[in-house]
Amino acid sequence: LAIGAAPEQIIKHIGAANLPKPVLTAGVRAAREAGKNGRQLLAKLAPLAGVPVQETKTADYLDLAKQAKQQGDAVRGEFIYRRTALACVTCHAIGGAGGKVGPDMTSMGASAPLDYVIESLLDPAAKVKEGYNAVNLTLKDGSVVMGVQARESASEIVLRDATGAEKAVPKAQIASTTNIGSLMPAGLIEPLQPRERLDLYAFLGELGKPGPFDASKGSVARVWMLAKPDAPEFKLPAYTLVDGRLVKELLAEKLPMFADAPAIQASTRFQGPGGKTRLKIAGAKKAWLDGQPLDLAGEIAPELTSAVHTLTVELDPKNPPEALRAESPDARFLGE
Repeated sequence: LAIGAAPEQIIKHIGAANLPKPVLTAGVRAAREAGKNGRQLLAKLAPLAGVPVQETKTADYLDLAKQAKQQGDAVRGEFIYRRTALACVTCHAIGGAGGKVGPDMTSMGASAPLDYVIESLLDPAAKVKEGYNAVNLTLKDGSVVMGVQARESASEIVLRDATGAEKAVPKAQIASTTNIGSLMPAGLIEPLQPRERLDLYAFLGELGKPGPFDASKGSVARVWMLAKPDAPEFKLPAYTLVDGRLVKELLAEKLPMFADAPAIQASTRFQGPGGKTRLKIAGAKKAWLDGQPLDLAGEIAPELTSAVHTLTVELDPKNPPEALRAESPDARFLGE
């Protein structure tokens, strides 16, 4: 899809290919992430994958907001937000954990009216937040680079794509530039049932307000990097709920990647305050701090420097905990 004519060529040949549904579903997701460049491909792949794709219709956003407040369930909505298929966490961060290609969601519900939030979901191009306008750079070799501009120097432009990856493009190689607005494709939540959409709206409407969906404090770990003990270089992020719990339901999506592993090492990082640092760890039987084993039986309050420290726990992929959670009233956990 990084080649200008690629979508048309794929469309031309896709009908003759007998592709399994997981492949088609992955293709739908890639086409969505390609924005305008993938719209025709999305229209071709979606029916084959059994994924409903409809044009976003004009909606009464105020009425939807009213319904979400009355009928929506924010707790269920958070699980919908964190579904891998929607890729919300790929582009957006909550409490510092998540992608950086889209606006930060930490205070979304407290800073914006719910009808505005709903409109942004249903019609992403209507109001693109300053600093998040995406561009297509067509290069002289015919390839296309798409993303949000992260920074620019005299000789190059650095774009951040929908996955958060950055690519530096020499200005001398750019043939043309096209503004494409939001990277978020319209119709992204069309596959959701009407009740699921109300739940999702309700969750976004609560973000940043006092209570269980306040992610403004860094006292809990909100992302764990999962790895096999014999392959620590391969890391898979697992994002927690706003309250810091990595529940079994969220972890279940990652477990197939570790089916052949005797254990999972889950690591998170925090900024030490300098001095006594109280830690509370739930859901783990073994833990290490900066590579040194921790005694989980008693109070955990080591003397730490003000540097960044790594907390690692061991999980059983065949019998994961109901919830893994790490917190500290003294430290600040990092989101990346």
